Amino acid sequence: MIMKYALQYYNGSRMVEDKEGLTMQQARDLWKEHQAAFERNVERGRYDAEMCIWESDDKTPYACEVRHLRADMCQWRNGRLYELVAAFPTADEW
Repeated sequence: MIMKYALQYYNGSRMVEDKEGLTMQQARDLWKEHQAAFERNVERGRYDAEMCIWESDDKTPYACEVRHLRADMCQWRNGRLYELVAAFPTADEW
């Protein structure tokens, strides 16, 4: 069992969850556990929450983001949470 993942959930006022040494399944289960609260923050117009699953390497515990969700990059529409995806300019546009 590979236990090289971490999950952090910040609800906008405090760090609710910060766990390392997880399997991917454990990290996903914690994500699901906090997802409803995250969605409620966005629905209520609180855009300072963040949730992230990290993959660790031998030297760095939070080396690479696997999944990162920021409330200020989300919208609540028709009873669902949508993540906004930015359109980045091409090299010709900058």
